[in-house]
Amino acid sequence: MVIINSTDMTAWSTVILAIITFVYVILTHNILKEQRKSIKIAALERKLEKVYSPLVETKTGLNFGNLDSVRGIPDTESIERAYLKFAKKLSEVSENYGHLLDQDIIQNHSEIWNMTNDDSFIIAGYINERKKYDILIEDFNKDVMARKNKYKIELNKLEGNF
Repeated sequence: MVIINSTDMTAWSTVILAIITFVYVILTHNILKEQRKSIKIAALERKLEKVYSPLVETKTGLNFGNLDSVRGIPDTESIERAYLKFAKKLSEVSENYGHLLDQDIIQNHSEIWNMTNDDSFIIAGYINERKKYDILIEDFNKDVMARKNKYKIELNKLEGNF
């Protein structure tokens, strides 16, 4: 019969406790890593769903085929309504989800973010103003599409689809 003294018992208990603690630390680290990844995925999904997808959709209302004119030909009123709807959608997204927007998009396209009812009236009435805004809006749309694609790629990488 083997008798174990208290010193040996304490030493072995300490070793077992150290192993259990080490395993616990590794498991906790992995759980935290997964939580951070989930938080990033949720944030990217929210940006895509609430900000960048609606911003891309706002441009479709400005296409000639989508203008709600009476004779099928865009008139001043239908053009004004389309640009007003565009401006309202931008302000709606900015107001509700501005905290999710990349600030450099707002800074780089400040003229578009600050469109007013008067701007819509001027755009509809003067072809040169409309051409100017169409160029600004096209640049804005390209920037938004680039961000949306960048976030989609980042999301796919996080989800392990790449």
